[in-house]
Amino acid sequence: MGDDACGSVASRRRLCVARSLPFSDTPGAAPDAESTTARALAAAYAQELAAFPTCITEDEEVLTAQPPPSARLAAAVSHRLECKRLLAAAVELLQAYADDREAA
Repeated sequence: MGDDACGSVASRRRLCVARSLPFSDTPGAAPDAESTTARALAAAYAQELAAFPTCITEDEEVLTAQPPPSARLAAAVSHRLECKRLLAAAVELLQAYADDREAA
């Protein structure tokens, strides 16, 4: 998979995460409450991400190992890896959102 394909997947992943999060553009919304909520949600997602028995890099290594993993193992690790990538994207977006709300 080339860099363009990976970039495209990462962009789509961030877009999906962003669409699922409770962002508000409501004028007059309380920035303190929203940033506090966003940071709490980011912390919960980060904690969930840390609870996995392996990190993203380790999963990527399993998938690119020689000899390749069995189809069953590859499917399980691919699923776990995508869950981690979604959680990591959510943490990144929520932290950026909280920073932006606090700067407003």
